[in-house]
Amino acid sequence: MPAGMTPARTAYTPSSQACEPLSAGVAFKPGMHVRLQGLKSASAQAFNAKEGVIDHFDASSGRWKVVLASGDRMLVKEENLLKM
Repeated sequence: MPAGMTPARTAYTPSSQACEPLSAGVAFKPGMHVRLQGLKSASAQAFNAKEGVIDHFDASSGRWKVVLASGDRMLVKEENLLKM
């Protein structure tokens, strides 16, 4: 490139793939087996220690959708997930 010229800039285009947050160095992703832990609400406490599989990250709620072995589906904060 000749002196005094700068490279052309291109517009930023976000990826079509959803970003996946990290928790304590563990990258959660769809298909990963997890155990629920630390759920505090009265209705959710019964699900502590239940196991399931991550379906996807729900960006609007900031939570992971988990399908439990029982068939129940829950939106769960990543700090309440333990990688199996």
